[in-house]
Amino acid sequence: MQVGGARASWRGLPRRPVIILALMLAGAAGALALVSVSARRTYRALEAAAARRQTAYDFLMALRQLRQHVGEARVGLTGFALSRDAVYHATYAAGMAGLVTDTAALRALARGQPTLQGPLDRLGTAVVAYADAMSAAMRTAERGPSSALGPELRRSRDAVLLEAVRGAIVAVEREQMRLMDAGARDVSQAVRRSRTIITGVVVVGVVLILGAGGALFARLLAREYAERLVAHGRQLEEANKELDSFTYSVSHDLRGPLRAIDGFSGILLEDHAKELDDEAKRALSVIRTNAQRMGQLIDDLLAFSRLTRQRIQVRPLDMEQLVRAVITEVSSFEPQRAIEFRVGPLPPGPGDAALLKQVWLNLLGNAVKYTRTRPRAVIDVAGAIRSGEIVYTVTDNGVGFDMQYVGKLFGVFQRLHAAPAFEGTGVGLALVQRIVQRHGGRVWAEGKPEEGAAFSFALPSGTRRPPE
Repeated sequence: MQVGGARASWRGLPRRPVIILALMLAGAAGALALVSVSARRTYRALEAAAARRQTAYDFLMALRQLRQHVGEARVGLTGFALSRDAVYHATYAAGMAGLVTDTAALRALARGQPTLQGPLDRLGTAVVAYADAMSAAMRTAERGPSSALGPELRRSRDAVLLEAVRGAIVAVEREQMRLMDAGARDVSQAVRRSRTIITGVVVVGVVLILGAGGALFARLLAREYAERLVAHGRQLEEANKELDSFTYSVSHDLRGPLRAIDGFSGILLEDHAKELDDEAKRALSVIRTNAQRMGQLIDDLLAFSRLTRQRIQVRPLDMEQLVRAVITEVSSFEPQRAIEFRVGPLPPGPGDAALLKQVWLNLLGNAVKYTRTRPRAVIDVAGAIRSGEIVYTVTDNGVGFDMQYVGKLFGVFQRLHAAPAFEGTGVGLALVQRIVQRHGGRVWAEGKPEEGAAFSFALPSGTRRPPE
């Protein structure tokens, strides 16, 4: 009777509440399924990112090995040619063998990454040319005394071949770093999308489950997935810190050998100048110049890397006072020039004083540099509030640039003008973009060849905290 009564009471329920209850339960199940799928996709994306990070680390270490083997081969050849010592011959052989194995390892690690194939092909061509020149010089050294080496040894040490190998290594390394940055951005976007989906679905699921009597289960589920998201976010943050630390470590390790190259080359030029012919002096001067330039590139790369670790201290800034202080500083770089600075009213803005000073130093310093060919340099600084943004602009009447290359302006080590005419490493505008983006703003540029350029950046108005 009780069973029958239960059946009777179930059948006696109004049809609409039963349908609503069934829809709520079905909706809750669907929401949970969507959350599960989104979390699974995010987890897979993080796993893939971890695998890519390991491959990228191995790739950069292989490049480092290649650099070492290039140096070993050159040192071994020179030492054998001068001393006929078998130890130097073994050093040369190990370096030459390393060139082959390192190039093969790089190609194996770059499988599935089409954008690396072009730079790797150029690197392979440069390494083969360098190895051929070294082999020719060693064959000559093995046949006779060091005086018989002739042009082969000079050619193996020629700055053009060596610079080609170094330039190709830098190009491959730069492309790998770009791919690593792109991968980190993709994972960050996937995590943000997953967080948005999960948050929205969990809210809807909680409402449905509460309506169906499952509020406790919904809270437990939301807590579990929230903990997973926090853990995944920490993994991503640790991955980015590892990449920054690796960049800093590699740059720092390169400083010592460069100082040694520059120092010993200088000793040869100063203490043994009488024993060197003009060609040897020229080669040593080229070595010193390139070592010093590489040192400056490393210093700029370290400064660029530090920006990712430095915390932003936001406070209201008197931008006009900051700009005038920077103008005083950049004017001292070339005191013999008559430069007209015209500073209009500049709205105050929120930001980190030290970092925004670096932005103004780069923009105004570039304006001073690229107006150097003008008999009368004019640099304008203006500011305005537009559509919720504070926009600042630096305009000059310098050499300008072609707008078809505007996409390269803010890239690391990208330069649109030849180094002999205008000094620099191509990091300044990349620093500007990184600093402005960390303040939640944007940066852009306009120009025409021989008609000047205008560089602008915008900061969010109000007290909105910039992203860390």
